[in-house]
Amino acid sequence: MKRFRWFAALLAVAAMALVARCIAAADAPASAILYPTDGCTIKGNLAQIMAIAPASDAKVAITLDGKPLEIERMAFAPTWAFRDSRLYATSRPVEPPFAPLLKDKSGKVLLLAVTKLSPGKHVLALGDSQIHIIGSDSSELPKGATIFHEHQPAEDAAEALACDKCHAMTGEAPSRVLGIVRVPAACESCHDEVNVQLAHRHVLDNMKKCTSCHDPHGTTREKLLIAPQEKLCTQCHEGGHSKR
Repeated sequence: MKRFRWFAALLAVAAMALVARCIAAADAPASAILYPTDGCTIKGNLAQIMAIAPASDAKVAITLDGKPLEIERMAFAPTWAFRDSRLYATSRPVEPPFAPLLKDKSGKVLLLAVTKLSPGKHVLALGDSQIHIIGSDSSELPKGATIFHEHQPAEDAAEALACDKCHAMTGEAPSRVLGIVRVPAACESCHDEVNVQLAHRHVLDNMKKCTSCHDPHGTTREKLLIAPQEKLCTQCHEGGHSKR
């Protein structure tokens, strides 16, 4: 009898977990703007927009202040099926509603757009979702501005769309297929191992998955961190080891 009760309780817990996952999937948006992040300030006059959307939606559009942007639709290589629940080390939250959207990349495309951004407030929209960003071409940013830090800001549209600098790519635009990034090999083409160890004050062996801490696409945290430094350090160390 006790065994039956234990088994029934286990089934109930499993059923509740399944229902929770189904609800999360139902609440997940059909598409989302991944970069830049909502409420951020972009330094310079060039903005790179990255979004994810269903491949079946041929008319999907990204608009800036109501005007459609020229976009490139990029398919995901099959190798993405084996990745974790993030598009990469995206600063987007991985919990619902974004986790179901990003975890399964089959039947989805990546949307890329590059646009000149005038100073002031702007609205980016994709489907029913909107984000607000601020353009600034001044070195003196508004007090309290949330700056979107980019990894090697692009000087022009061609450089902003050069995904093959890090990603394995096949095909030609406008039919490119996005492959995964080999880490740390892709990072080591620009970042010397000795300098990386000196900058982190840490041996590199335990940090070779660079994207565990850094977002190569950009983030509102300095040094492209995907979370506060204390939280990242305590993934491996007990509390207190991250203090300097």
